[in-house]
Amino acid sequence: MAGRNIFSERALASLIRSGDSQKFGIDLKEHRDSIIAGASAAAGSGSVDLSQFSLVQIRGKSCAYYNDYNTVLLLRAISRHLRNRLRVVTPNRNKIVRGVVETLLDGTPMHATRRDISSFYETIPISAIRDRLIYDTASSALVRTYLKTFFETHCPMEKDHGVPRGIGLSALISELAMRTFDQSVRDFRGVYKYYRFADDILVFSTCESSEVSGFLLDNLPTPMTFNPEKSDEVCFPGKKEADLGGRSLDYLGYEFTAKQVNGNRDSRHVRVSISQRKLKKIQSRVILSFKDYARTGDWGLLKDRVKYLSANFRVQRQGAEFVRSSRNVFSGIYFNYPLCGEYQYKSSVMRCSAYDSRELKELDGFYHSMLRKISGGITPSQLLQMKRLSFNKGYELRIRVRFYPRRISEINRGWRNA
Repeated sequence: MAGRNIFSERALASLIRSGDSQKFGIDLKEHRDSIIAGASAAAGSGSVDLSQFSLVQIRGKSCAYYNDYNTVLLLRAISRHLRNRLRVVTPNRNKIVRGVVETLLDGTPMHATRRDISSFYETIPISAIRDRLIYDTASSALVRTYLKTFFETHCPMEKDHGVPRGIGLSALISELAMRTFDQSVRDFRGVYKYYRFADDILVFSTCESSEVSGFLLDNLPTPMTFNPEKSDEVCFPGKKEADLGGRSLDYLGYEFTAKQVNGNRDSRHVRVSISQRKLKKIQSRVILSFKDYARTGDWGLLKDRVKYLSANFRVQRQGAEFVRSSRNVFSGIYFNYPLCGEYQYKSSVMRCSAYDSRELKELDGFYHSMLRKISGGITPSQLLQMKRLSFNKGYELRIRVRFYPRRISEINRGWRNA
């Protein structure tokens, strides 16, 4: 009965998201009740076919995609059921970033070890999780039948690792598969704080990074490996040691620079900014936008591309079937990096000063240097409009713009591999 309850019309109705009508070619405004009733009947009768899906390439990775709305709602329902029953906590990027700041504010000497798992979803070990979910009598027979079909389709028995990208159920399975590893790292002697956001790992320890590195490598589930290009080790000295220049750490798109402050024996000073790697990516996209303009002469597209990079916009949550507190989320130059600023403990209270955004001012300077190189094909009025676009203002004023999905596809086409 539990399985049928999670597929009831009321339960499935709560899983509808803004944008579903356009994404799946249905009219939820006019036919919501009949669509939900049909999805509930199909799910409850066991007739939803999980073997029918499409594959798309996103950033060089193969991602699975279900076009049938009945299937999408079914997977959302199963994900919610398993997440609640197994108490799976979805990693929250902002919460992790705040935790990293609080860790660095502590004046204790520590070592930071960062590692990134290569091809994370493709190497997730699934044998134990597959058996656990399929034979777990706490879930209904109907739910277990659907899970068995899901695994047979995407993770057959002869395959002991790998889950499909793009499906929320895969994210839940990956969190379950990493639980033992996560706990072993937290329990390792000398580990002070441990953070993992999907494939991105950060460990703060009182022992040397070499010890932590060896432990991580020895205990990483087979066949996972670390990406050497995204590995880093940083030593943050204690409050009695001179460190006025500061030490920097790149994690989750931010750069954390921590340094001791004269006269403050209790806390470091931590500056959080957009990482150089992310800034270089934006810079590369600006260059590609101007190159495409030189080829096509499409001034409107050039303007929209720079506006897209330098402002903020509302997007529908992607990935999938995890149920979020909000169906939409803002993205862009501010909303991707809202925690930039200067942090310090004062009177035992953590305080944050506004982000000075000097990196974005430098990015504006680079952008204006590109504008000066435009030769012909643009009117003074158009040039003035381009000059008004600013990465710094987009961040400080949280400027919001709106683009239709088709225009966003045109915008992104210019830097698909950048």
